[in-house]
Amino acid sequence: MRIILIISALFIGFFSNGQTIERINKSFSDTLFEPGDRILAPEIHHSLSAGIEFHDSIQVIADFLQKHPNLKIEIGVHTDSRGSYDSNQLLSERRANAIRNELVYNFKINPNRISIKGYGKSAPVVEEKFITQASTKHEREVFHQQNRRVELTIFE
Repeated sequence: MRIILIISALFIGFFSNGQTIERINKSFSDTLFEPGDRILAPEIHHSLSAGIEFHDSIQVIADFLQKHPNLKIEIGVHTDSRGSYDSNQLLSERRANAIRNELVYNFKINPNRISIKGYGKSAPVVEEKFITQASTKHEREVFHQQNRRVELTIFE
């Protein structure tokens, strides 16, 4: 079994298949941010209806925004490759909106500081060709899970 290691607090996460997540370059503990910086959010589980099940993960994002009151962010939600392009696109948009609503209504974050974008399955960190080459169903599921993620992008 291959081991997957993601280090979101560092500049690059390495996969056992040789791929990297170069676009994740910041963590919630950093203090200086520039437009374009990206942070991998803590794992957020969504129900099939796009409801949120991990409120503690949203708390981490809310705490970050409260600590940095001048930052504006994009919440980008990614899905795995299963399902149609259109259904994944819609699902990721709904999930991004659910996270935004949680931040605005439950944590009182100014909605003008948060934009959302659903990326669907358009930007995987583990490409489908690597997933299909995995030797076990468990390995394939781990790869799919890596693609299902929430990224914050600093835009101001």
